[in-house]
Amino acid sequence: MFVFQFTATSGGVYFDGMNTESSTPVPDSPSPSPSTSTEQLTAPAEVAVTPTPRFTGCRAALRWTARVLSLPFILTYSIVMIQAVFSGDYPGKSDMITGLSSLFALLVAWRWELVGGGLMLLGSSVTACVMRMQEEPWAFYIDWMLGFLFLASGSLSMAVRPAASAKALRVGRTLALVFACLALASLAGCFGSGAYRKFNG
Repeated sequence: MFVFQFTATSGGVYFDGMNTESSTPVPDSPSPSPSTSTEQLTAPAEVAVTPTPRFTGCRAALRWTARVLSLPFILTYSIVMIQAVFSGDYPGKSDMITGLSSLFALLVAWRWELVGGGLMLLGSSVTACVMRMQEEPWAFYIDWMLGFLFLASGSLSMAVRPAASAKALRVGRTLALVFACLALASLAGCFGSGAYRKFNG
């Protein structure tokens, strides 16, 4: 933009031209906003929540009940065996076989419940038939109770698998109920045999 200034002198009229555009700064035009059609809109990721299978709590309760009740027997058998090794005073052959087999079955049951529970029932039943349950019959009932508890927990593990079919769920639940009832019957037999020996001993 030019501004003309007229000056009157004795010799004539003069004018000066001055460019005012350079003195006024021109603001920069804002950059065009990016088109929304090219923006990548990421949707929040959906987290798939897997529902907890039924009877999970019952299975955990059975498992830890069997483990807690079997822990004193594991410690007792271990202490007796370690003491016999260091002292050289070994119990009888039958007692050694019974103690070692019981300890082995309990340790297996902590890792594989069905296998360990089956071994406990088999060993206790064979020993009870050989000894005719004449000495400490309550111990046999305790072994059977622990074996049935481990079997109940192992059977219920088939029902809590995410990919378990309806048939596996039904079979596992039925077996767990049967073994739990047998465990309660073994506990009742333990108290019944103790009361019988007390009043008729």
